[in-house]
Amino acid sequence: MTTPAKPRTAWRPTFGIAFWIVAPIALLLLIVGAATSGFAGFLIMVGLIALVTAIYSAVTGRGSWISLPSRKIAVGLLASAIVVLGAGGAVAGTDDDAVSASSERTSLVATTATPTPTRTPKTTYKNEPVLTELPFAAVTVDDPNALVGTSTPTVAGVAGVQTTTYRVTYVDGVETAREVMGVVTTTAPIDAVTAIGSKPVPVAAPAPIVQAPAAPTAPAPVAAAGGCDPNYTGQCVPIASDVDCAGGSGNGPAYTPGPVRVVGSDIYDLDRDGDGIACD
Repeated sequence: MTTPAKPRTAWRPTFGIAFWIVAPIALLLLIVGAATSGFAGFLIMVGLIALVTAIYSAVTGRGSWISLPSRKIAVGLLASAIVVLGAGGAVAGTDDDAVSASSERTSLVATTATPTPTRTPKTTYKNEPVLTELPFAAVTVDDPNALVGTSTPTVAGVAGVQTTTYRVTYVDGVETAREVMGVVTTTAPIDAVTAIGSKPVPVAAPAPIVQAPAAPTAPAPVAAAGGCDPNYTGQCVPIASDVDCAGGSGNGPAYTPGPVRVVGSDIYDLDRDGDGIACD
């Protein structure tokens, strides 16, 4: 007698304590995978959770946290987990390729971007004249018309002017070099001239010695026996027939040297000017 088969009943999962412990952990893993790797990370987390659950149920033969009813379903879940993991890996690889391509494009753009041009310093040139003073010389000339030992300035000295032209190099407005291009005497100096006398100094001739004529020797007064005439004093006026002043124009015969003072009567007319002094 054949025993009739039991009618199949629909699978109704029963959620125990394990579900409420594992489910939040699994949900957290799904969120982390999606946040870190996007859709690929989400698929990989789903596949890992399904893979662990299926292996546990298939090996132990026990219901997992989601209450798998049989090992066949566990094996099916395992196969599904492998497929999901493969899909997640493919998506992740595609994303990596896209990221790598994007990075390569960014790098290529950065490499091929137009480089910032290097600034070239601005160099300019300028011709600059510089004036300097040329000193004058002091010279002397002979002057035969001036006496020896004399000097007379005849020409005042004047300094000259010299122009030196430089080629100046500027880099960004700053002088960096200076080169002499030419030197020109703009104004020649004028020498100072002094005339030096060369004419000999004349020697003064000695003054001629003029000898005064010798005074005529007055004849010795001839005194009378009575001596000197009392009308005269200071010199002896002899008493004679006629008395003249010695050295005068009279002819004697008697003479008296002067001067004599008339104290009485001028009997010999010796005081011609009448001032009381005779033979003066």
